[in-house]
Amino acid sequence: MAPLSQAPSPLDASRGPAPPPVVFLHILKSGGTSLFAYGESVTGRSASRRLLESDLASYRPLPDLDGMAFLHGHLSRWHLERLSFPLRLVTVLREPTAQILSLYRFLRAMQLTPEQAAHPGAYNQLARAAQRLTLLEFLRCREPAVVGAIDNHTIRLLRRGTGENAMWQDDPLDEADLESAWDYLRGFAALATVERYDASFPLLCESLGWPVPARVPRLNDLATLERGNPGFTVQPPPAKTDAVAAELCRLTELARPLYARAAELLEQRLAKAGPTRRA
Repeated sequence: MAPLSQAPSPLDASRGPAPPPVVFLHILKSGGTSLFAYGESVTGRSASRRLLESDLASYRPLPDLDGMAFLHGHLSRWHLERLSFPLRLVTVLREPTAQILSLYRFLRAMQLTPEQAAHPGAYNQLARAAQRLTLLEFLRCREPAVVGAIDNHTIRLLRRGTGENAMWQDDPLDEADLESAWDYLRGFAALATVERYDASFPLLCESLGWPVPARVPRLNDLATLERGNPGFTVQPPPAKTDAVAAELCRLTELARPLYARAAELLEQRLAKAGPTRRA
């Protein structure tokens, strides 16, 4: 099977009625760049589209998505539920404390342009906070953009009853939000995890009817970016003190059980797929 750089040709439209489009919910620093790049190579660029939060905002008409086979973006349940046609939802999850640490280090490594340094958008606010604060200060920061990105972020994306600013909301969460997020997540057509990427990515492809690549490189790996991208500077891993560990535990109180349930579901699916997928 060809590696990602030599991906198979787009899916053959002559196989019959097209299945519902795949919609990839891309969670920050959860290994999603390689998935959406591969999805675009399989379905074809003309049948793929990245969706922004603003594309699905309540104040504007929905974009014309006719003929799309693959959609992806940093979105929330609220945004996905604006799409009124059948979907096959997929995502990649990451152990929540590892996700936060990766996000902090990634943001610290970014070289902000003058425009990014001044832009009021939530992501730029998040990046500026990471660059001026120590890790412990960042974890304790109460700026809405920071809270939304690191305080049980996956729960915030997947729970019901939010608004279009769900990705960056900083309201308190509880067990009801965990159950709401889990009810939604377990209905996804497929999922993978960073920790079981080598086994779960091929299973995800098979579940969608995509060809399975022999190799899927990590396209957004920080070490790779720091070696060859002028927009990034080398950053040492931040020290994980007892105080940092306590804050990470607090910030993932609900995200950790959600991840554990998803990981268990994934292992069940891998077991059904046979021993080659469990390895």
